[in-house]
Amino acid sequence: MKTLHLTLLGFILVGLTACGGGGSNNTTIQDSGLSGLSECIAPNANQAVVCGAVLANDGVTPLVNAEVTLLESNARLAARGVANDEKCLTDGAGDFVCLLPSDISGSVVLNVSLNGFDDQTFTTNVSEGETTETGSQTLLGNTSEKWVVVPGVFDGVQVLLSQLKGCTLTAPNGASTKPNDMRGSADCESKGLIVLDDAASITGFLATNELLNSDSLFINCSADYSTPDTDSLIQSFVNQGGHVYFSDWSDTWLTKTFPEKINFAGRSTSSGTISANITTPGLASVLGDAVEIVFDIGIWTAIESVASDVTTFIEANISSVSSYTGVRPITVGWKENSNSGCVFYTSYHIEGAETAGAEQEQAIKYLVQNISSVCE
Repeated sequence: MKTLHLTLLGFILVGLTACGGGGSNNTTIQDSGLSGLSECIAPNANQAVVCGAVLANDGVTPLVNAEVTLLESNARLAARGVANDEKCLTDGAGDFVCLLPSDISGSVVLNVSLNGFDDQTFTTNVSEGETTETGSQTLLGNTSEKWVVVPGVFDGVQVLLSQLKGCTLTAPNGASTKPNDMRGSADCESKGLIVLDDAASITGFLATNELLNSDSLFINCSADYSTPDTDSLIQSFVNQGGHVYFSDWSDTWLTKTFPEKINFAGRSTSSGTISANITTPGLASVLGDAVEIVFDIGIWTAIESVASDVTTFIEANISSVSSYTGVRPITVGWKENSNSGCVFYTSYHIEGAETAGAEQEQAIKYLVQNISSVCE
C-alpha cells in the first residue's frame, strides 16, 4: 500500500473552504475525504486493522470517500473508526485504514462501495492486534452514470473518459486517431459514455431535454453551441445536480451560460511546459504540491480572475508561455448552489499528442472520479 498522505488521527474531515465570501450561493467545495488512522498500526491487542487503497478503473486514479464495510454472519456490517462508530472511508489519497470490531480473526470478507461505482468485495486474513495490508482494490464505474461529450476542433477529453469507463472509442470514416477526432462506440455507450458525432447531433441533443437525464457534460475546446434556450437548459442541468466541464476555447460558451464567474484575460500566443501549483489538499495528496502543465497549442485562453465563490484547484505563473504575466488560475470549479453539480474549467488541454498520460490528465481524472467529494 502506498504511504498514507493525510496523517490525521481518527476520522477527521479535512476540507478546503474553497468558496469564500460573498453572495447567497456561497458554497464550500471540499477536496479531501475522511482519513482513517494516521498509520497502518493496531492500537490494541484485541482488534485487527486492515489497510489498503481504492482506485478507479484505470488502476491509477484514487477514489475518495469509498466506504469499506465488513461482511459478517452476525450482521456487524461496518468496519469501525478509531474511537467511534463512524464509517471507514478512504481519504483524499484513496487510502483506507479500518479498525475492525473486537475479537475478529481469520478470514473476513470486506466490501468497498462508492456512489457511481459497482461494489467490490475481497477476502483477506486478519489477526487480533495485528495489521493486514491488502494492496489496492479497483472499482468499475457504474454504467448508469451517463457522461455526454461535445467534441471540438481541439482537445479530446473523451479519450480520458474512455479510460475511466474501460471502453474503446472509434475513429469514424477513416479519420485520424488524434484525441479530438475520436468518437463514440457501442462499447462506450453500453458503459454510459456518449460522444456526440457532429454539429447536427449536438444541436439535436441540446434541443431536447435528454441532457437532464445525464450526469455529466464535457465540452471540448472551441465548442460553442450557445443559444438562450441551450444555456438555460445547461443552467437547469447544473441546478439539478449535473456536472459540466469546459476546456480552453469553450470559454465563450461558458461566459454566456455562467456570466461573472470567470473573468478571462484573452488568448495567449505561446505553447510550452510550465510548473504549476496545486492549491487543494486532496489533489495535492495524490500529485504533490507542484505539477508540470503542457500547453500544446500556441493560442489558449488565459484567466484574469475568478469570482469569490470559485475554487482554484491549480494555478501557475504563466509568463513564460503567455503575453500575460503573473500567477493565474488554470483549473477552477464552483457550485451554483448547495444542491447543484460542479462546473469545471481548464485553460489547458487534457488529451493531445504531447500530453497523453501527463499530470494534468491525472488531475482531471481525480476531479471527475471524485466529483461528489470535491463538490460537497
